[in-house]
Amino acid sequence: MQSKRTKIIVTGLPGSGKIIIIKSLDGHSNIISIPTHDKLLSPFLERDLKNIKETSDSFFGDISLNNNFKKKYIKFRNKKLKFIISPYFIRYLLSLSGYYITEQFSFFNRITDDSSNDANKIENFNFDYYQYEKLWKEKILNSNEDLSVESFIDIFLESYYMSWNNKEKKIIENKIFSIMGPNNTSELFKFISSENFNAKIIFVQRDLYGLFITNCLRQFRRKINISSDLSFYDIIIEKLSGNYIKNQKRKIDEIFEYERKFPDLIKIINIKTYIAKINEQSKDLCKFLNIKFENILTQPTHYKKLLDKSYFNQMNDDTYEIDPHLKKYIDIKIKGLNVTFNLIKNFDLNILKIHILVIRKNLLNKRIFKFFHK
Repeated sequence: MQSKRTKIIVTGLPGSGKIIIIKSLDGHSNIISIPTHDKLLSPFLERDLKNIKETSDSFFGDISLNNNFKKKYIKFRNKKLKFIISPYFIRYLLSLSGYYITEQFSFFNRITDDSSNDANKIENFNFDYYQYEKLWKEKILNSNEDLSVESFIDIFLESYYMSWNNKEKKIIENKIFSIMGPNNTSELFKFISSENFNAKIIFVQRDLYGLFITNCLRQFRRKINISSDLSFYDIIIEKLSGNYIKNQKRKIDEIFEYERKFPDLIKIINIKTYIAKINEQSKDLCKFLNIKFENILTQPTHYKKLLDKSYFNQMNDDTYEIDPHLKKYIDIKIKGLNVTFNLIKNFDLNILKIHILVIRKNLLNKRIFKFFHK
């Protein structure tokens, strides 16, 4: 079974502001936006597909003895590869995707607001998780047809929409799904291209300083519950001691190259520019997506309900107050300058102290790595 449903896959580096684009597209009359980040595509990108095939074969197991269960497959377009579909195998695939997050949100009827790193901000999540499971199971397990990877994904998207509890009449025909894709954009792009998905990719770009601070904040808020002695400053030093900035630069360069080669498939949106010039930017985005512009796109919505326009301004972690010397050090790293040479040219005792801490942390990390990989 081949999919005919159009999809908009919004991706970007962690902390880039993908949810801002999802909330902007949500209001469009022909778009269904899904704000949870299940990463249903992840198992097909990050794992050894041959190992997954072996798992699908083994999970079929005793079910093959049931004459009422017809063997069917998830088939790949450009690979001589197919997965045997069984209830066990589907559950295994979902365990690799972060699918459990939706169940947790449904249980509490709340979803975290990822437009800001304020841990206290939440939104309503009026979702029937058990209806969701019932629908996708019926569509996949009761089908007599093989499924493409895309049609497999589409079944979950359609089931999700039909399980949202609101008074709105569910009309799914000719609708476009807007979803958050995995963060490993290069692998996503290659996979979408090779499988010939009926999809367009939006890559949300954010300045490196904002990305850096946001990801430090996220890491800090996760770890503070484990160690009360940990400071935000410690997290920044730890991240500076690794290759975070260098790796993010490389990934962004790769995406710009993809956009240059495939302008009809992928579009890069600078989130700061998008928020500042929302009317102009949303019109330009509609041209790329081949959809009619609607004024509602200039305002954020959550399941078609209007949010305050200030929602777009929540993503302001780059204004987080940190030591000015530390900020200067981060800027030096982002510019790709050699810190030692920079110190020789423009000596700054405070920058030197930070540099010593970063070097010491880097050496410590290397020792720990060697210890566990002897």
